[in-house]
Amino acid sequence: MSSSQKTSQFSTLSTLLDSSLISVVSNGQNYTVPYSSLKTNLGALGTLSTEGSALGTPILLEPSAGNYQIRNLESSKGIIASASAENGVVLANNFTQSATGTKLIPDLNAAQYKLKTLVGGTNIALSDNGDEVTIGFNPTAGASKTVVVSTINDFPDSVGGVITLAPDTDYLIASDITTAHRFMVSNPNTIRAASSQMVELKYTGTGDMFTGVDPNFKVVNITLSAPSGTVFNTTSPSGLGIVQMVESNIQECQFIGTMDGNFITRFTNVAFEDIQAGGITFTGAHNILVIDVGVAFLGGGSLIDLGTATFNTVSVFGGNIATSAVGTVFLSGAANSANINVGGLGAVINNSGFGSGAALSGITTDDARWNFQANNNIPNTRPDGLLSFQTPTTTVLAAATPKLITGTWVVQRTSQMTGTAAGRITYNGERNVTVPISATLSIVPVSGTNKVVNVYFAKNGSVITASKISAVISSGSARNLAVNWQDSLAGNDYYEVFIESVDGTDLTVNTANLRVN
Repeated sequence: MSSSQKTSQFSTLSTLLDSSLISVVSNGQNYTVPYSSLKTNLGALGTLSTEGSALGTPILLEPSAGNYQIRNLESSKGIIASASAENGVVLANNFTQSATGTKLIPDLNAAQYKLKTLVGGTNIALSDNGDEVTIGFNPTAGASKTVVVSTINDFPDSVGGVITLAPDTDYLIASDITTAHRFMVSNPNTIRAASSQMVELKYTGTGDMFTGVDPNFKVVNITLSAPSGTVFNTTSPSGLGIVQMVESNIQECQFIGTMDGNFITRFTNVAFEDIQAGGITFTGAHNILVIDVGVAFLGGGSLIDLGTATFNTVSVFGGNIATSAVGTVFLSGAANSANINVGGLGAVINNSGFGSGAALSGITTDDARWNFQANNNIPNTRPDGLLSFQTPTTTVLAAATPKLITGTWVVQRTSQMTGTAAGRITYNGERNVTVPISATLSIVPVSGTNKVVNVYFAKNGSVITASKISAVISSGSARNLAVNWQDSLAGNDYYEVFIESVDGTDLTVNTANLRVN
């Protein structure tokens, strides 16, 4: 039998009720099936529709000509879509981060990503501007005591033309500033900038740019200028004042300034570009003065004028006087080490230049508490003393008893030493030195032949036995003797030449020289 079965032609319906009957053929038989049973058997017990926001992108499309369509999920920027082993759909990230540096996402394989936040560190400020985060320099973040100065108005208000700096405050100058106001320094204060080649603080007045009493004041990385005035004028009645200028310039000034009684005054790596009338003048009692590795263009006065001020330590090192006018002086002060306290030392080392001016005034390389070394146009300090004996003189001797030579010596030269006509050389320096000591003598016995004589050095009146030189001499035939020694000298140590006759014969010294050098 054929599997097909003929049915009659009927009119067409566009909708069906659950009670409607549908004709079907099964095993050659005609049957009718209610429409509700057909839906149940087909599993089509409802309608297909989308859920969620009406503004979302639907996965199921609206039917077109009765045909529902389901969209495919596609990968896009940063997102990758794939089927899982269980026939699910997997959505995952599709980006990487560099293996170097600090990662913003600690683990790309984590079930939940944790994004790190940004935190401003020292001198770094973060600001949220909506669509962007700004990372900027914040100088106040490094120290709450710092005030950023971009205009003169960022300083404290001027009273009577004087700006009194706030105590315990660091002023960071961010832009060039010109002002006719002078500054009163408090304790402590810092004036600084990022670079002396970039930022200038200029004073247009005719007085003092910075003044202060018992200051604790430091200038760093900035250019100062006072074309018609003086840069510094400070006093320290307590003797505890501190004034420092480091890695900075003084572009132009009449005078660098006056310092009275500081505990520490220091200028390090400072360029004095145009000093028109005078440098630094010191008064009162000071402890430490350090001026090192700088350059100066000196148009008048003394670059360093110690006057009658006193110091425990003065160190002037590595300076270059690029030019100086006639009549100017590099270093001036009091004679005979009067600027240096007992036990102190003034050291002037490796300075050069001096131009048309003088290197020293009042102070000399021979002064006992000064040490000059490796300076251009300044002789090195060399402690020495030289005495000579030219008039024959007889010394009466007891047998085997050393005695100072009788007679009158002539002081030929001394440096940091004192010579006497009695034949004594005394070291006056403040630091210990080791020097050679030498003497030459022409000796003859008053009478007799083959007389044994000894010559010694004596230190502080005591014979140095190991320095002995012996000779056999006879009357009428003078003998030349040389004695050499080396010793360490401390302040006030002195040396003399002693002679000795073994049998007590008197000896005549015709000529002699004594040198400690």
